Amino acid sequence: MAAETYKSAFADLVYTVLVAEKKWPLKEVAEAMGMRYATLHARLNQRVAFNPEEIRALMAAAPDIRFAAYFLEETPFIAIDGGADASDNLEESVHLGATKTVLEAADVLRVVEKSLDDHRIDHRDKARIGKEIAEAERALATLRHRIEEG
Repeated sequence: MAAETYKSAFADLVYTVLVAEKKWPLKEVAEAMGMRYATLHARLNQRVAFNPEEIRALMAAAPDIRFAAYFLEETPFIAIDGGADASDNLEESVHLGATKTVLEAADVLRVVEKSLDDHRIDHRDKARIGKEIAEAERALATLRHRIEEG
C-alpha cells in the first residue's frame, strides 16, 4: 500500500518564509518554538503537520503577518501588523503607516497596469492582483488600528 501524501499550503508558506526567503534562521526558530531542528524540518517538509500549539509558537518566534493572514483567508477578518514599523511616537507611527498604505496601493495599480498590457486579466493576473490588494488592505487596517489605539 502506497504511503498517503500529506500536502499543506500552510507548510508551503512557512517553508517559503523560513527557507526560501531566509527571514529567520531555522535553528533559532526551532529553539524559540521549543522543538528540535529535526522536528521543525519534518513540518517544513510536510512529513508531519503543524499542530495548533506549534503554529502559535511559530508565529511568536517568526512573526510574519502572512502566517496570520493565511488562517483568515475567506473570512471577513483582516490580519493587522501590531509590531512592525510601530513606534512609541504616534505621529511617526501614523506617518509610516500612511506611507506604507500608499506604497501598497501603488503596487496594486502597478500589477493591474501590467496585467492589462495584453488587454485581459487571466487567472494568474487575478492571483497577483488579489495578493497585492490583500497587502494593501492589511496596511490600511494596520493604519486604522494605530490611529484608534494611539
